[in-house]
Amino acid sequence: LLTSATGQTLTVDYAVTPILSTAGTMLLLEVHPRDRLLRITKEEAQLSKQETSKMLVRGLAHEIKNPLGGIRGAAQLLARQLPDENLRDYTNVIIEEADRLRNLV
Repeated sequence: LLTSATGQTLTVDYAVTPILSTAGTMLLLEVHPRDRLLRITKEEAQLSKQETSKMLVRGLAHEIKNPLGGIRGAAQLLARQLPDENLRDYTNVIIEEADRLRNLV
């Protein structure tokens, strides 16, 4: 921990390197704030989670759309075979709802 001139406490990483010269031995002190590294790590983890979510949503959309095409096609074929117009209303509902779901994903 390092306290700044303003009194703020910072978590830091540091490295000390001895420097030899004709004037004697001096030390080079490098200080790097850790909060920046922690923030970057958190941001990278968040981006990774977002990418995973995108892939999951794409896969889910694909798994929903595929059977909808089959359901819609079967309802259309069934509508052609039904002699009663009232029964065809049911197949029209199936077709319309399949279209609505397809448009959602």
